[in-house]
Amino acid sequence: MAIPKLKEQDIIDALKFTNENGVPEHNMSVKYVFVSEDGKKYPPSM
Repeated sequence: MAIPKLKEQDIIDALKFTNENGVPEHNMSVKYVFVSEDGKKYPPSM
């Protein structure tokens, strides 16, 4: 299965959603994090 192409706006929308709703416990990362331009940390699979 091919990975769909992401647009910058897709990433911005995902970060906004995560900021508003938080990260479910089962999605918390134990090894890697995504760090946004403003320094906020997110799990790699949101």
